[in-house]
Amino acid sequence: MLDYTEKKAHILTANKRLVDWLLARNTHNRRVKVTHLAYLQKDILAKKFMLTNQGIGITKSGHLVDGQHRLLALKASKYPPV
Repeated sequence: MLDYTEKKAHILTANKRLVDWLLARNTHNRRVKVTHLAYLQKDILAKKFMLTNQGIGITKSGHLVDGQHRLLALKASKYPPV
């Protein structure tokens, strides 16, 4: 889907295909904090989720290293286009 071997930044609208593709690379992350996930989901559903400098991080080898809670919250919120 994306060439994650290049150092690049992309601004994309979240959709089911992208979120699921990124979550499939979530193999080297810490445990999910259920309370933080619920907090993010609440903000997403209230349309308080906005573009920031935080982003989603993928290593050159394709592992998701930043953004698992945000992606899981998007999935739990039924993939709103943010």
